[in-house]
Amino acid sequence: MLTVETEEGRKWIELFANPMINDSSREITGAVEFVRDITERMIAQEELRVSHARMELILNSLDALVYIIDFETYELLFINEFGRRIWGEDYHGRPCWEVLQAGMSGPCEFCRSHQLEKLDGNSSGVLSWQLQNTVDGRWYDVRERLIKWEDGRTAKIHIGIDITDERDAQLSLQQQLREKETVLRETHHRIKNNFAVVESLLNIHADRSSHPEAVAGLEDARSRTTSVRVL
Repeated sequence: MLTVETEEGRKWIELFANPMINDSSREITGAVEFVRDITERMIAQEELRVSHARMELILNSLDALVYIIDFETYELLFINEFGRRIWGEDYHGRPCWEVLQAGMSGPCEFCRSHQLEKLDGNSSGVLSWQLQNTVDGRWYDVRERLIKWEDGRTAKIHIGIDITDERDAQLSLQQQLREKETVLRETHHRIKNNFAVVESLLNIHADRSSHPEAVAGLEDARSRTTSVRVL
């Protein structure tokens, strides 16, 4: 491949040469040369390289896990800096389940690739779910979709935001609410029992009293107690 300067600018060309061989002597007597202009291809490759470098710069700046795998082979093509700080630099060419998970001998049972394949071509084509990573034990809110990698193959990009602290806080709040509900139920039960005891005592005194006014007062108090107890 050669580069040449022309009036239109720089051009990239490929040279091919086929030897000319004398049939009788079998000696090379010359060559047939071909020239092919590959400028458009080289420009496209350079634009793709620049675009890929820009994408890596953006993904490396995110405070979230980002990795990209070959959709067919599960080969890791890229892990951003956030992920490399946790899972290390030794990932090129290795399957995602071997690097990103612990104790896996094959694709993860929770892998959603088959669902992504069904979504391919959809207007959004994004899967959203949550999982706990088996290496660092953290919980991630995950977004996945299919993309075209720089060499044209289909790849899957995975973006995971660490939600462990938020999830722990939510679980702690839910536990506190359950504990308060338990205390309220127990308190309500005890109050009802106490009113039942008071109601029984009022009934006993009303049955034993011989004064009509006292009985009427006790019956009124018992009625009020019953009303409160059944609320």
